[in-house]
Amino acid sequence: QASGRHVDLRSDLFAFGSILYEIWTGRAAFAGNSPAETLTAVIRDEPELPRAGNPAEAFLRHILQRCLAKAPEDRYAATADLASDMRHAGEISSKSESLVPAGRSRAPSAIWASLLLLALAGIFAASRRPHAAAPSYRQLTFRRGTI
Repeated sequence: QASGRHVDLRSDLFAFGSILYEIWTGRAAFAGNSPAETLTAVIRDEPELPRAGNPAEAFLRHILQRCLAKAPEDRYAATADLASDMRHAGEISSKSESLVPAGRSRAPSAIWASLLLLALAGIFAASRRPHAAAPSYRQLTFRRGTI
């Protein structure tokens, strides 16, 4: 979209990945001192992905890589594929709960997972909406020749 190319669901998944990145890291995936510099960063730069501290975070890192891929064909082809990976990340997170050292809070991971699922639910719901009918036009003026 930033390059002026065709926009489809994969553009939305890129935006979703940008939001996930910001939720996880607390900073924008792409930034610049002006809107033009930010667009340039979106087109050219690769965000520094967070280090994974456990298997669930490693899988979420993989999800981010796919969502933020520069080439649309390297992103998820459908929200159902992303939803499947998100469920898998949740399963890994549940299984790796015992890997968290005693005394360490799991609250940030729970918040992160909740925000991810809410965002994913929004994208999935939006992709399931029926498309609006194309607008109809009525000619109001008449000229000789082409209109």
